[in-house]
Amino acid sequence: MTSADAKIVSLEIVGLQFVPTLLPLGKNFRALMDLKLQSIGLEVGQDQLLLAITETNSNLVSKLADQLNVRPSTLSKMTDKLAEKGLVLRGKSPADGRVTVLHLTEEGSRMQAEVRELYGLLEGELRDALEPDGNEDMRMGLTAIAVALSKRLSRLR
Repeated sequence: MTSADAKIVSLEIVGLQFVPTLLPLGKNFRALMDLKLQSIGLEVGQDQLLLAITETNSNLVSKLADQLNVRPSTLSKMTDKLAEKGLVLRGKSPADGRVTVLHLTEEGSRMQAEVRELYGLLEGELRDALEPDGNEDMRMGLTAIAVALSKRLSRLR
């Protein structure tokens, strides 16, 4: 058993199956993502916003906030930071001038590609660390948990 295993085992609580495992999983994954994103000059969350912005004019701020499951005020702060870095621009929707849309700059498109590459490297690291048998079952289980948590969170906001 590794020290990481010991940390997860020490959180076992009689009668609970998911929470004791999900708490360190979420914390450790976020910390790992933070370190990897720092290497390309981003913070956790900014990566997801960059990936959510497409080449179309349909990048409505309100829809992006819903898509990322964050409050519009949170998305606004994230956008401010990305705009300061020259990665995104705010604009008005051609269909409705009252609505704000986001666009990637050329540098933002380059950073979006870097984020995709970083995700691919992390995916490879995780796959290499896991047993190949059962990866699909694990992915499906994690997806089900992610959907359940997202639904619960959206009801609470």
